[in-house]
Parts: sequence; structure tokens; C-alpha cells
Amino acid sequence: MSRPIYQTAHDLTNQEGLIKQAVFRLNPISPPPYARAADLSPYDYSTEYPPIVFEVKKRKISHSQYETYLVSANKIDSLIALGRENGISVVLVVGWTDAWGWMPLYSINPEVDTLEVMLSKGEVGVSNWGRTDRNDPYDVERSYEWPIKEFLIYPYVEDLEREQFRMEEAAFDAAYEERELTG
Repeated sequence: MSRPIYQTAHDLTNQEGLIKQAVFRLNPISPPPYARAADLSPYDYSTEYPPIVFEVKKRKISHSQYETYLVSANKIDSLIALGRENGISVVLVVGWTDAWGWMPLYSINPEVDTLEVMLSKGEVGVSNWGRTDRNDPYDVERSYEWPIKEFLIYPYVEDLEREQFRMEEAAFDAAYEERELTG
């Protein structure tokens, strides 16, 4: 028996807005191109360079409403395995009503603090948790819980195109000034 698909067109629009925030954060002057993953893929988006896969979630609450974040352990385990097997970084991007953030799940750079490292150190709680409002017994499952303060939290950039233009101008001005100073 297959499960119902709860994701709506509005959800996809919200995810698209969040991935734009994330790639802008990676490189504000020239955000890397991203691609939407195929349906039923274990992740939502990816970039080729840098090679990263993204899981994207949108919440209808403030990021400070709860002290911890809960998510499906099976989903996280699959994403970490995908990153490890393919040698690519994996990032969870979460949008709240007042801010957005990301949490590296797996990184090819051993110096990056990731959820995988937190799991290995026992710093992540494990419990059965999930939605009960849809009367879907598969919604309650083994979940990971960790402090929201572990996310890198950012304010939303309201007009990404305008901000990118502003950043390009600032970079040009800085290069011009340096050229004038060094001859």
C-alpha cells in the first residue's frame, strides 16, 4: 500500500524560496545554480558546484518557539548515507516564520560540525514522534531531536536580486579602490 502524498504546490513554492536563500548565502554575488530533485528522491534540491544536496522544510512557527528541532530519523539516516556514499555534503534547510537556518547533516570537510558528528557523540535525542492530526499511523516514527541553537540562523533577504546587485556593486567598488591604491 502506498502512502498519500501530502506535499502541495504551495509547499513546493515555499521550498523554492528557501533554496534561493540558501544558495544566495553560499555565494551572494553569483549564487550557484540548483536543481529540484525527482519526486520520491531522498532529498529536495542539489547544486553541482559546490556538490551539495539539500533537504528543505518550511515551518509555520517562529524559530524561537521551541528549543529543539524534531525530524524523521529515517530521513536523516538516508541523507547522511547518501552523502557518505557519494562524497557530497548534505544540508538541512529549515524556514520558520521569522528566520531560516541550515544544519549540515554530513560534510566532506571533517572540520565542519555536522549532525552526523553530534549523533556519534550522543548529542541528539531519539524518540517516537510525529503528526497525529492526519490520522496516518506512519506519521509517528523514530525521530531525532537536537537544539535549534545548533542551526546557523539567518534573517530572510527580502529582495534577493536587489541584494545580489548591491553586493556586485560593492565588490566592483572595492576592486576599483584597490586598483587605484596599488596603481
